[in-house]
Amino acid sequence: MKALLAILFLLMTHIIYAQDAGTYFHSAANIYCKGDLAKAAQTINEGLAKYPNDSKLNKLKKKLEEEKKKEEQKKKEEEKKKEDEKKKQDQQKKDEEKKNQDQQNKDNKDNKDDKNKDNKDQQDQNKDNKDDKKDEQDKRPQPQQSKMSEKQAEQLLNALQQEEKKLQDKHKKAAGTPVKVEKDW
Repeated sequence: MKALLAILFLLMTHIIYAQDAGTYFHSAANIYCKGDLAKAAQTINEGLAKYPNDSKLNKLKKKLEEEKKKEEQKKKEEEKKKEDEKKKQDQQKKDEEKKNQDQQNKDNKDNKDDKNKDNKDQQDQNKDNKDDKKDEQDKRPQPQQSKMSEKQAEQLLNALQQEEKKLQDKHKKAAGTPVKVEKDW
C-alpha cells in the first residue's frame, strides 16, 4: 500500500508539473500580448519541441513570424523615411545655397551694370557738358583784335592792381592784429 501511495504521489506531481501543448500555447500567448515577441517565440519553440503536431502552437508560431516580418518592414520603412527626409533636407539646403549664390551673382552683376550705367551716364553728361560749352563758345562773339593802345592797357592793369591792393588791406584790417595774452600762471 505504501508503494502504491508513493507511485500515485509521483504520478500526481508529474501531472501537476508537466506542461501540455495548451499550457505552452497559453503561456506564449500571454507573453505575446505583453509585447515580448522573442520570449513568446522561445516558449512556442519549446512547446513545439515536445508537441510538434499541435495545431494551436503552429498557428501561433506563424502569427509570431508574421508579426516579426511586419515589425522588420515597419523598421525598414521608418529608416527609409528618415533617409528620404534627410535627402530632402540636404536637397533643400543645396537649393538654398544655390539660390543664395545665384542671388549674389545677380547682385554682383547688377552692381557692375549699375557702375557701368553710372559711368556711361557720367560720360554722357560730360559729353553733354562739352557740347554745351562748345555751343556757348560758338554763341559768344569771338574777341576781335584789340583796338586798345599800350597806354590804355597800362592804365587798365594799374587800376586792377590798385583794386587788388585795396582788397588785401581790407582783409588785413578785418583779421586784426593778434593780441598777446599775458599768462596768468
